[in-house]
Amino acid sequence: QIGDLMVHDQTFYVIASPASDGDTPLAAVGYELMRRFAVKTDYEHEQLTFYNGPSFTYSGNGTEVPLLTDGRVLAVNGSVDGASGVFVLDTGNAFGFALESGFVEQKDLIKLLGARYHGYAGRGYAGPLAESYYARVKTLRMGDAEVTNVIAYLATGEPAPGEKAGNIGRSVLRQFNVTFDCMRGHLYLEKNANWGKPGVFNRAGIVIDPMEQGQKVMTVLPGSPGDVAGLAVGDVITGIDGQPPGDDSEEPTFLQPVGTVLHLTVKRGEEVRKIAVTLKEVI
Repeated sequence: QIGDLMVHDQTFYVIASPASDGDTPLAAVGYELMRRFAVKTDYEHEQLTFYNGPSFTYSGNGTEVPLLTDGRVLAVNGSVDGASGVFVLDTGNAFGFALESGFVEQKDLIKLLGARYHGYAGRGYAGPLAESYYARVKTLRMGDAEVTNVIAYLATGEPAPGEKAGNIGRSVLRQFNVTFDCMRGHLYLEKNANWGKPGVFNRAGIVIDPMEQGQKVMTVLPGSPGDVAGLAVGDVITGIDGQPPGDDSEEPTFLQPVGTVLHLTVKRGEEVRKIAVTLKEVI
């Protein structure tokens, strides 16, 4: 049962996740369910709506995009600043928009996008991801739909067999209310209140990873506010303006407007110190 929806004889793929609080997800709503229903993800109101698959007819005003199916993977044809490829749609990707290493190398995207900084790119269920360059994409197209000013992670390392051009996650999809109609091979993208808002990279110029004790600093961009303030890889941020940090890899406190001053409590080994960081645009 999902909310008020009762589903019989379905296969669920359960992903084990370390329990941190009562809101920890216990299961993933994936392809086995989505291929039987039309599913609308309303990012604006944080709601999922399931429609009867065989009888579903879309009646909204969204842009229709052909939906590609490769096994249990859903994807779309698209392009990054004119470089075309096939992109996986990943509603579970909380880290944003990632471009795979083979596509990055083939299209010479590090040069095309003017990427200068690289480092930690987060972790998946299989462990840490390959290090990536960080860049700003002017235009990402998905069929006839587009978003602008998107932060992208350009993966490095050996390409995986059969990998797609990239992985479209929350930072892109949240700009639409998204309806998946797998039975007919259609995706519908309705612009919502998030559409058109430029992507924001951590304005302290650091990349962090949540842990029980706080936020661990994984990368510090040279010349960034974090670098100037003395943050270093391995530091653990245990407080931000007197409050414990959240468990989001995109800690919203670091996305506040340029000029905001944050007072951090930082632990390095056994030493605890206080530092001030003034946020600015770094990418």
